[in-house]
Order: sequence, then structure tokens, then C-alpha cells
Amino acid sequence: MFLRFAVHDRDEDSGREKGVFTALYGLADQHSLSDYEMSWFVEQEVWFTKHLKRPPDLKDHPLDSVSTVRISLGCPIDYGM
Repeated sequence: MFLRFAVHDRDEDSGREKGVFTALYGLADQHSLSDYEMSWFVEQEVWFTKHLKRPPDLKDHPLDSVSTVRISLGCPIDYGM
């Protein structure tokens, strides 16, 4: 079983909540991350790639093969973007 951390933003094609990494790749592609945020993201990506098996792509597998964890802070975080 895999755990999937999701954000409130939804994927345009599937309509499902985006996973944390998908959301971060989007921010990186838009150049919306500061230098230290990008550095932190790259470090986390390297660690995850090295230590954890990549989960199946949700478009190819049913949702019951992946458990989604949604963390709500009760209010959105304003990152000043």
C-alpha cells in the first residue's frame, strides 16, 4: 500500500486532487519557488527517489491501491504569491 499526500488543487484532466509532488513540480515549472524552496524540494525528491518505491500512476490504477492523506489546516496558507 502507498500513502499519497494531496493538496486541494485538482488535476485538470482527472479531476482528482493533485499529489504534493505534482503540485510542487507545477510550482517549479512556473518558477514560483524561491531558491531555498527549490533547493529543499530537490533534496526531498532525491531522498524519496532513493529510499521509496514509486507508487503507480493514479490514471493507470484504481484509487483503492493508493491511500490518500489530506491534511487540512482549517484555513489556506498565504504564501504571498
